[in-house]
Amino acid sequence: MEIKKYIFLINDIGSVGGGQLYLSSKVDWLESEGWDVDVYYFYQTPVMLENLKRFECNYVRNFEFRFASLSPEERNETAAFITRNIPSGANVVFESYSCQMGLWGEFLAKITNGKNICYFINESKPKITASMRQFLLFKLKQKLLYGISPQSIPSVLPEANGSDTFLRAEGCSQRNAPDIYDSRLETIPKAGFTILSIGRLEKLYMPKLFEEVKKFAASCCEPVHFIIVGDTNQKKVRDSLFKGIDEIENLNTVFWGYTFPIPKQLFERSDVFVGCAGSAFMAFKERVPSITIDVTDHMGIGILGETTENRLYRTSVESPVPVSELLGVVYNTREERRKLRSCQTPIVETANFIRHKEVMELPFDHKYFPVEKVKNNLLFDFAYKSIKKMGGKSFLYKLKKIKQKFVSY
Repeated sequence: MEIKKYIFLINDIGSVGGGQLYLSSKVDWLESEGWDVDVYYFYQTPVMLENLKRFECNYVRNFEFRFASLSPEERNETAAFITRNIPSGANVVFESYSCQMGLWGEFLAKITNGKNICYFINESKPKITASMRQFLLFKLKQKLLYGISPQSIPSVLPEANGSDTFLRAEGCSQRNAPDIYDSRLETIPKAGFTILSIGRLEKLYMPKLFEEVKKFAASCCEPVHFIIVGDTNQKKVRDSLFKGIDEIENLNTVFWGYTFPIPKQLFERSDVFVGCAGSAFMAFKERVPSITIDVTDHMGIGILGETTENRLYRTSVESPVPVSELLGVVYNTREERRKLRSCQTPIVETANFIRHKEVMELPFDHKYFPVEKVKNNLLFDFAYKSIKKMGGKSFLYKLKKIKQKFVSY
């Protein structure tokens, strides 16, 4: 009987974002298909999804640093830890979530004679060196490079075909909100206009979003309630976002932090959602008018299902719209929208991993890119080696932990 081993290499299994929801759903699907699954990560945050808690012991310290910065001994030490439970002759597939994780996936796939699927689930466009570009082109040629939108991979490799490299993150928004009680709902006034945001606060569009909400509230003739579901472990980011928000007289900020599951009543009490990707689709399915944001310029794309179908990037024919302006559109039609929603039911959708299965089963030539040849930016290398020489490896780890409090991964 064939032994099937599937290994995810991801930044973060904690909190509850689209990446974690996708991972959770795919883990369940893979196990139903007979795969033995493992997940390895480096960003330490509280694990909230039940089926991911068993992977907490799979923290990999060396993942905190760029692959090219590590010595052969350090790479081999990490490889030994990850491959220790893989039986000889097993069918092994790695799914790696970023450029750096992609290098690790390729390194480990070569050791295990497995397949490395590079699936970039982050919304932001990575900056790449010339040697990293060669690696990505190699994976593209193998048909093992994918992104969460048709624009994801072409934004990094213009020669890529967006349709061919698009792989939907199934499960990240398919769950419907449960009908459960949360006492914090009592703190949200029923009178006024309620704006909902769901997402990590370190997302790059958040500063612009907060400013647009303040701008809208300042011009609104009734109380505005801004409900924020999500948080960050970077105190500086949180403080910067909330600075001055209470200066807007009719703006009431309700901070929920990380919350899972999000109760159905919170969506029902919200007049509009603002955000992107999976969280926007989740709100849309709960019949909340959803304003989507382009992750490139942080301007509004449109109202999902009405003026746009896009949740990450606008098309060339769509013009940037200030979020405050789109909030005004929803506000001016709020009564009609509330009546319509009162007779609607949530959209029910199930995760479908057929396309993912097709990618997993594509013919593979068992050729591997020499990832040891991928180099860092010269300035980065100089800084890394200087700090390591000055304080040693333990000092580097301490600096990394401090950095994580101020800069997102």
